[in-house]
Amino acid sequence: MLQQSRVHARVSLLLIGCVFIGCAALQAADAPRNIPNCDGLNQAWTQALYGMEHNRTDEFTAQNAAQNLKLSFGSSETRLIHGNTALALRLVGYGRGAQLQSTGQASLSSTGNRIEYRRGLLREWYVNEPRGLEQGFSFSERPANSGSGPIEIALEITGSLHPKLRSPREVALLDSTGHAVLRYGDLKAWDARGQELASRLQVEGDQIRLVVEDRRAIYPITIDPTVTQIILVPSDGASSARLGQSVAIAGNTCSELLPRAALQAQPMYLCSPVRLGFSRQS
Repeated sequence: MLQQSRVHARVSLLLIGCVFIGCAALQAADAPRNIPNCDGLNQAWTQALYGMEHNRTDEFTAQNAAQNLKLSFGSSETRLIHGNTALALRLVGYGRGAQLQSTGQASLSSTGNRIEYRRGLLREWYVNEPRGLEQGFSFSERPANSGSGPIEIALEITGSLHPKLRSPREVALLDSTGHAVLRYGDLKAWDARGQELASRLQVEGDQIRLVVEDRRAIYPITIDPTVTQIILVPSDGASSARLGQSVAIAGNTCSELLPRAALQAQPMYLCSPVRLGFSRQS
């Protein structure tokens, strides 16, 4: 029965892929205006590629080809494998200051490329998509008797990577050599009015803490970070499969090396190893 369902899933994915390619070809060819919009098929294609699968051990698994991630979601933690490195994220608790409240056992449910952990007034969720693994937390109401100060969510990191704070909005996940493998960031928070709430990241040992100023917030509130791989992207937005393929480094400067024939057509980029990004050399 399980084998049959997998065959059906592959056939469905193939059919969606064929239609998706057809839509892309029509759009690239400036198709007439009366051709139906392909957004729904694009969404179905993304969910088919990045959707959750329920396995026999009561866990959910998924893959993220764009970020080179293998994912598994258990009742107590979320595990990520990136190449030869692995880590697990576990929600320790929430509260204010040192007064953290344990969350207890979660009930899991999944739809498409989204999975949810329900723990009373706190809902933790993940959305698997090409730009990364988006994590989110929603409080349905203000936690009772939680003291004063901002609300905090504590996540424990275990495995072969450890967290290092880069800025109040970004945590790098480093391997044993100190190399940044994954990035935890893009933190934002808002309340029921859509009002943005001041938020920041902190690192305490092997814990990442999400800190949100909720004193004037109208509940429910949402807290939303994302996990992505570390990539080198030029500041002018250009994309190329060859970018960063060959790089020369001298001191704090590195430059992309290109074949002589390509120098006339290609810009040269300089990068700073500290900033993990490129700035264009005019």
